[in-house]
Amino acid sequence: MHRAPKVRPDRTSFVGRERELSALRTMIADGIPFITLTGPSGMGKTRIARRLASELDGEFLGVEACATQADLRAAVAERLRLAGERVGDALAARGPLLLVLDNVDPHARPLAGVLEEWLERCPELTLLVTSLVPLGIRGEVRFELGPLGEKDAVVLYLDRARDAAADRPLAPAEREALDELVLRLDRLPLAIELAAARVRVLPPRQLLERISQRLALLRSAEGSLTHALSLSWNLLTADEQRVLARASVFAGGFTLAAAEAILRSDFLVDHLDGLRAKALLQLDVDRFSLYESVREFAALRLRELGGATELERQHAAYFASEGTARAGRAEGPEALAALRWLATDRENLLAAHRRSFGAAPELAARTGLALAALFSRGGPVAFQRELLDACVQAARRTGDPQLLVQALHERGRVRKREGGSAAARADVDEGLCVARAHGDRASEGHLLIASASLRVPASDPEARTELERALAIGADEGEPFIEGQALLVLGALEESRGAIDSAATRTEEALVLFRRGGHLRFCGIALLNLGAIHSHRGRFSAARNALEQACAIFASLENLTSLSYATTNLGSLALAMGDLDEAEKHLLEVLALDRRSSNRQLHGIATGQLAIVALERGELREAERRLADGIAALRELGVKRERAMLLPFHAAALALLGGTAEARAELSEARAAFDELGDPAGMQMLALLEGIVALSEARRVTCSGSDASSLEARARELLAAPICTGVTVEGLFVARRLLGQALARRAAAEAAPPGLHPGALVVARDATYFSFAGGERVDLRRRGAVRHLLRGLVENRLIAPGVGASADELAAIGWPGEKILPTAAATRVWNAIRILRGLGLAPVLLRHADGYLLDPALAVVRE
Repeated sequence: MHRAPKVRPDRTSFVGRERELSALRTMIADGIPFITLTGPSGMGKTRIARRLASELDGEFLGVEACATQADLRAAVAERLRLAGERVGDALAARGPLLLVLDNVDPHARPLAGVLEEWLERCPELTLLVTSLVPLGIRGEVRFELGPLGEKDAVVLYLDRARDAAADRPLAPAEREALDELVLRLDRLPLAIELAAARVRVLPPRQLLERISQRLALLRSAEGSLTHALSLSWNLLTADEQRVLARASVFAGGFTLAAAEAILRSDFLVDHLDGLRAKALLQLDVDRFSLYESVREFAALRLRELGGATELERQHAAYFASEGTARAGRAEGPEALAALRWLATDRENLLAAHRRSFGAAPELAARTGLALAALFSRGGPVAFQRELLDACVQAARRTGDPQLLVQALHERGRVRKREGGSAAARADVDEGLCVARAHGDRASEGHLLIASASLRVPASDPEARTELERALAIGADEGEPFIEGQALLVLGALEESRGAIDSAATRTEEALVLFRRGGHLRFCGIALLNLGAIHSHRGRFSAARNALEQACAIFASLENLTSLSYATTNLGSLALAMGDLDEAEKHLLEVLALDRRSSNRQLHGIATGQLAIVALERGELREAERRLADGIAALRELGVKRERAMLLPFHAAALALLGGTAEARAELSEARAAFDELGDPAGMQMLALLEGIVALSEARRVTCSGSDASSLEARARELLAAPICTGVTVEGLFVARRLLGQALARRAAAEAAPPGLHPGALVVARDATYFSFAGGERVDLRRRGAVRHLLRGLVENRLIAPGVGASADELAAIGWPGEKILPTAAATRVWNAIRILRGLGLAPVLLRHADGYLLDPALAVVRE
C-alpha cells in the first residue's frame, strides 16, 4: 500500500542551500538533539526545514498557532496520531525520530519548557525548530541561516520570474542589472521572490532605479517584505527597537566605538547582543552591519520615534572628526591603518557628507576631504570630481580659508587626472592666493609644487622657480615632506628635458627625505621614478631593483593603482631585456589588477606591451590585434606619449602581414608625435621599426639588387648606432632585436642554394617556436610532445636529409621514457604530425615509406 508523504511537497522548486543542508545533515547524524534554525524573516528557514524533514523521513509541523504547552502537545499528538497517550511517553517509546517544528518564535518562552521536557525523556528524539529568536534551552545549538549565494540568488529570481511571466523571457540587457539587484536585495529569498513576481511591470533595471522604495514595492497577495520584517520587530524589547532604529543612521556598518559615541544608550552592548541573537544585526569580527532591507525598515521606525535630524548631526560630527584624523595620517608611518579605516567607513563618510551639505557645510567639507585621502588608490574620476565640487562649495560657505585651500588643492589634483589642465590651474592659482592672503605657508608650499607639476613636461622656466620657492618654504617651516615632494617634481622636470643624471640625483634626495619621515607611499613613488630613470639609462638591474621595491611598498599599502603602474614598468623592463615570459607574467598581472582598479590608461598600455611580446614571438595577428586595441584606448584617453610608442610597433606588425600602406600611415603619425614631444629615443626606435617596414616592402615588390643591398646596409647602420637615452629607450632594445630578426630571415632566404624549397624554416634551437616562409612565428612552448617531434625532424633533416623517421623513433623522441603500445604510439605520432601540418608545415612535412621527414630541399635556419 502506498504511504502518503509525511511532508507536503513544495509548489515551487528548491534553489541552492547545499552547504547549509550538508551542515545540518551532519549535525543531525552526529546526534545533536536540539537545533534551532534562526535568521530574519524571509531568509527561507521554513523551506530548508521542510527539505530536511522530507529527506530524512522526519515529521514536519507548523506551530505558529500554538500559544500554550497544551496546544503544542495536542498538535504533536494529532500529527503523530497518538490517541490517548501522554506525548512524552509516546515519543520516548517511538525510538529514533526527527521532529521539525516550524515558527516557534511567536510563543517561544511558554513552549520552551515542554521541548526541554521531551528532550530529557526521549534520548532518541532530535528536535529541529525554526525561530526568529533562540529559545535559550540548555543544550540548544543555534544555526543561523544567512543569505543565498550570489549565483543561487540569480537562479532563484530567474526561476520565479519564469513562473510569473513564462511568455516574456528576461532580456539579455537585464542580466547585468539582475546581478546588482539581488545584491541590493541582500540575497534574501523572500525579497527576491517578491521582486521576480513583479517582473512584468518592474524588470531588474527599473526595480533597481526604485530600490529605495523596496518596502512599498515588494508585496503580493501572499505577503510583503514589510510584514515579514514586522514579525521580527515585534519580538524586540522597546530598548532593542530604539537601538535598531537609531542604528539605521549608519551606512555600510559600524564598530562598537562608533555605536557608543553616536547611539548613546544605556546597556548598549546588551541591546546589540540581543539584536545579534535575533539575526537583525550582523557581526563580522569587530564590525556590525544591517541588511539593507532591515536598515530601510528601521529608518522608517526611526522617523516614527523621532530624533533623526539630531542623530544624523551626531553621526556626521563623529565621522568628520575621525575621518579628518585618519586622513592626516594617510601619508605617514600609520598610513595603512589610516587608509583601511577610511576605506572601511567610506559609506559612512559619504552619507555624512551628503546629509550635512545643506545645514552643516563644515561637516560636509571635512567628511568629503577625508574621503579624498583615498583617491590616490584610484577609482572613478567623475565621482571624485563631483565630491570635490561639493567640498569646494561647502568650504566657501564656511568662510574657513584653510578648508577652502585644501578643497581647491584636492580638486585641482583630480582635474589634472581628468586631463583638465586649465581647470586644475584655476584651482591651484586660487588656492595659492587664499593661502598667501592668510599666511598659510605650508599650504603655499604644497600648492607651488602642484603648480609646477602642471608645467611638467613642458619647458616652462616658471616650474623651476616655483619648486625652488617650495624648497625654501619647506626648509623655513621645518617641513621635510614639502622639500621631498619639491625634489621629486624637480627630478621629473629634469628627466623631461633629458638631464637623466640630474633627475636621478634629485629623486634620490627626495627618497632619503621620504624614508626619514616614514612617508611610505611617496617612497614608492620615488622608487617608481628611479626605476624609470635607471631604465632610460640602460641600467636594467638597478631599474628592476627599484621597481621591485616600489611594488612591495604599494602592495603593503594595498594601493592597486600605484602597484599597477610599477608592475607595468617591470613588464616593460623585462621586455627590453628580452625576457618575454617574465614580461608576459607582469603584464598579465596588470590586467588582473585592472579588473579591480579600472584604470583604462594602464589597461591600454599593458595591452600594447603584451602585443609587443606577441610580435617578438612572431605571433603577428595577435600582435596586430592587441596593438590596435591598445592604441585605440590610449587615443580615446588623449594619452600621446604612450600611444606614440605603440604606433611604430603596430606599423611593423602591419607590414609583416602585408599591409605596408597602412604601416606607412602609422609611422607618419608616430613621427609627428615624437617630433612634438622632442623625443630623440622615440625617433631612433621609429627608424629601426621603419627598417622592418622597408624590408617587408622590398620582399613584396620587384626590387633591384642594388636597392635591396642599400636597404640591408641601412638596416645594419641603424643596428650599429649607439643607443639614444630618453623616455622610450626600453622600446629601442625591442626594436633592435626585431630588425635584427628581419635581417636574419632575409639572409637565410637569400643564402638557400638553387633547388632548395622557396621558403626557409626558421626554428629555435629547442624548437619552442618556428616560422615558415617568412610567415608568422608559431609558439610551441605549451605543446611539449609536438615541440620534441619538430626538434627531432629538424635534426634528422640536417644530419640525414631525405631519410625518414619511423613512428616508433618519433614516439621515443616525443614521449621519452614512456612505455607505449605500438598502435597507441602510431596514433600519437599521427596526431602530432597533423598538428604540425595544421600549423603551416604541410607543404614540407612529408611521408615516405621509411617514415616522416622534412623536405630535403627545405632551407633550415636554427636560431
